[in-house]
Amino acid sequence: MKLQKVITESVWFKIIICILYSIFAFEILFRYISPVPIIPRYVTGTSFGIRGNMPNMNYWHKSADFKINIRTNLKGIRADEEITYLKPRGVKRIVVLGDSFGMGYEVNLEDSFLERMKEYLLKSGKKVQIVNLSVSGHGNAEQLIMLKNEGVKYLPDIVLLCWHGGTDLDDNPRSNLYILENGILKRNAETYLPGIKISDRLYKIPLFIPISENSHIYNWARDEAGRKIKILFSEFRNLQTKFAVKRPKAESNIKNRDDYSEKLTIALLKKMEEECKKIHSKFVVFDIPNQKERFKFYSVFPKKNNNFPIEHIVSPIQIFHKNIVKRELLINERSHFHFTPKACRLAGQVLSEYIINNNLL
Repeated sequence: MKLQKVITESVWFKIIICILYSIFAFEILFRYISPVPIIPRYVTGTSFGIRGNMPNMNYWHKSADFKINIRTNLKGIRADEEITYLKPRGVKRIVVLGDSFGMGYEVNLEDSFLERMKEYLLKSGKKVQIVNLSVSGHGNAEQLIMLKNEGVKYLPDIVLLCWHGGTDLDDNPRSNLYILENGILKRNAETYLPGIKISDRLYKIPLFIPISENSHIYNWARDEAGRKIKILFSEFRNLQTKFAVKRPKAESNIKNRDDYSEKLTIALLKKMEEECKKIHSKFVVFDIPNQKERFKFYSVFPKKNNNFPIEHIVSPIQIFHKNIVKRELLINERSHFHFTPKACRLAGQVLSEYIINNNLL
């Protein structure tokens, strides 16, 4: 009996050693042969049922293209100052809603397109303050809830929505926070907190944060798992749309998931504009383009054949294409494909010029 126990313990010991050795070997492989972008994303649940940035954080994003610092204040806003709800006298406020593009992933704060926009506006004589409520992973449904629960408290003169065509059309139905019934936008789910319970528990484990900020194999596994979970969520929502699960009054003219996603997106943006009008704020959509080729960009913004009413829509595609002759990269290709500092400078210029030319401040 004792011999069998010893043999069993020996087998388990060998298995554990093999696992640890494999992890170590793959870590070395990723680190020195095929580096994985290390992009920690510190989000947690908010009191109003959606994800928000963890407050008072200071961490690094690293890839073969960059090493940049992310800092959040006590409210989870990416900023080097605390921002009160009370607006300073003589200052115009721009509240920003967005995902990782809006938050400025893969560039330092001073190089982000929001800071570049602010610089251009300040040079033109406009005193402005940016309140960036962007959260990595947010779709328009979460952004609408963020606007209603936080954004309006800052009394913004402009609400700038960073619309990301690469993800928003999928994120909106996937969250299930809002649905369309007979053409009417309705709140459906009270919360959307994917993975938050798990991540909150992991953050309490000693050494977890240092591992998540330095391990290539962990970041590879996390990114792969995240992609697969998103696909599963999307397929589930697709089945709901197809068979009208939880949508007994679903639109009869909705033919497929893409059609429903566009109509839902339009309804969400219309609702945001309505919320802005209530507080006498201008609503501006910044259409973040998709990359087709290294120096070719396109938009998937759902305004074709939809009688889209949003007045202020800004796109940097034209100025991006003018940059082709300089052959400067505008997207970080060896990471998660966010803007480079050059792209941010161009985007900030386009935004500031649009705001000035249309007298939005």
